[in-house]
Amino acid sequence: MEGYLYFFLKVLPVLAVTAVIFAWFGWWLRGKIPGGCVRENDVTDAPSPTFRPTEIFSFPMPVPSAVSTAGGESLGLASELWGREIAQDDLTAILGISTRIAGILTAAGVVTWRDLAGCENERLRSILKTAGARFASLDPSSWPGQATMARDGKWRELYHWQNEIRSQSAEVMKKAIPLKKSQTRNQDL
Repeated sequence: MEGYLYFFLKVLPVLAVTAVIFAWFGWWLRGKIPGGCVRENDVTDAPSPTFRPTEIFSFPMPVPSAVSTAGGESLGLASELWGREIAQDDLTAILGISTRIAGILTAAGVVTWRDLAGCENERLRSILKTAGARFASLDPSSWPGQATMARDGKWRELYHWQNEIRSQSAEVMKKAIPLKKSQTRNQDL
């Protein structure tokens, strides 16, 4: 009789609490999965007409580097200039766009260089403002111009323009950083 009493008083309540915790966790996790749970009857072989792989993956898909863009220079040249692999429609090739910002733009429907080149500054600012205060302070005014050059395959022009933007930013930062009496500008760099 003691075995049954121990089971009903000690083991069964622990099992019941564990089951409740797992049920609650499953209910909570269901809301976290994009698109919810899929049942066998819901799966179709054909993708939906509005399906874009970029809705799931926020990183650019790799393409061969010998592909050229819109009759311009090849992506291989871009990879040489940047010192890393540049894929077709890689938004991170644009100065000022990190992988995180590229994910934000992709989620907002700006997926390709063509999309970014066609964006107005106000739309880009509203996308960044929606993403949070950290991104609202960014200046996207040069992004459409850079995206136009990338779309057209003008990699040398884009590379030189980005270097010019970087040097202008460095000059502004040098003027903005106050120096102590014992420091010189060369020590800060």
